[in-house]
Amino acid sequence: LTVKLDEKVVNNLKEFMDASNGNTLFDEVNSSVVSEFLDEVMEGISAKVFRTCHATNAVESKLDNTVVPKDAPEYVKKHAATLANLEAAITCNHKRTISASWEKSLERQKERLKERKKKARDNIRKYKQRIQDTNTKYEERIAKYEAKLEDDKSKLEEYQKEFEQREKEGQSLTGVQKRIASKKKTVSTDRKRIRDTKAKHRESIEKLKERLETRQLKDKQMIERTELQLEAKELTRDYNLGTSLKSYVDPRVYLEWGKKIDYDWRNYYSSTLEKKFSWMDPKPAEEEAQ
Repeated sequence: LTVKLDEKVVNNLKEFMDASNGNTLFDEVNSSVVSEFLDEVMEGISAKVFRTCHATNAVESKLDNTVVPKDAPEYVKKHAATLANLEAAITCNHKRTISASWEKSLERQKERLKERKKKARDNIRKYKQRIQDTNTKYEERIAKYEAKLEDDKSKLEEYQKEFEQREKEGQSLTGVQKRIASKKKTVSTDRKRIRDTKAKHRESIEKLKERLETRQLKDKQMIERTELQLEAKELTRDYNLGTSLKSYVDPRVYLEWGKKIDYDWRNYYSSTLEKKFSWMDPKPAEEEAQ
């Protein structure tokens, strides 16, 4: 239920807020007075219930409008949960004093991000260099083996011509036959070595490429995780998300959202809050105890 206020009323309220310097806007109007008024409107309604309703709606709306695939990394899902929690803190105006060390902490995190990006570039360069070195050694080796094969094939042809000549002349063939048989084995061995070398090289290159892809994925996720942590740190700079999560957000919103995207709400809540809200989603051992 919303009420459209006159523009003059809105402007007056803004002026009062600017002049309040953080003090109470209306004397003698506190949460107890508001709760009494709300209870008159509807039995059971209090300032706490009112704020809880708005905070929970803020979280639910943010989660519903955030696209998070089921196969997204855990840190992406946690980031979405954090931004939804931030909406509740903003709605309830759960502000906090920024610590003196906050800026330094932020700079350290930014520096960590730079280092991880540099390390990722170094990793790619190292793997690509290894692939290049492996290819160079392979090309040198295979060229040497193929040259030997051509040389042995040439000698085999010479032996075969010699065999034909000696056969025409009626000379002894025993010696040349042995040389031909031996050289045929050598040529066969040469060809097998080339085939094996090519197969081994293909396998080595594939493994290196797989390792490169795995390393790139890990580095990408590490960088993305750090960027999201940095974004969350800056966005939540002067907001106390803990107060909202502990006292003003219905945890069942996170439970139901988690079921949709395959995310356990316990991964976002602290162990203390997990115990506090275990009634909504007890573990098997807890169910047996009950």
